Amino acid sequence: MRVHTKALETYGIEKAKGGSSWIWAGCLNVRGMRGGSKWSTHGWGIAIDYDSDGNQLKWGSCKAAFAKAQYDDWWGIWEEEGWLSLGQAKNYYWMHI
Repeated sequence: MRVHTKALETYGIEKAKGGSSWIWAGCLNVRGMRGGSKWSTHGWGIAIDYDSDGNQLKWGSCKAAFAKAQYDDWWGIWEEEGWLSLGQAKNYYWMHI
């Protein structure tokens, strides 16, 4: 993925080895949305989760790791490729891209 190449160029191999932004948490999960009747974006295979332990579903910016300034470049790289952060847009589900 271009995103991973750009992130590696931005952060370097040492941060990639130890950074939580590189902890894969899932993508395709054929299921409906929680509490609804529509398909989850994971059900369509068009959503990716990273570092679910540090960015739990209902955590807002006061608690989520990805809300910290050190991840601004991470989000910029994803946005350059057309992806959206629910954490930045709605202040929840920070693991979700």
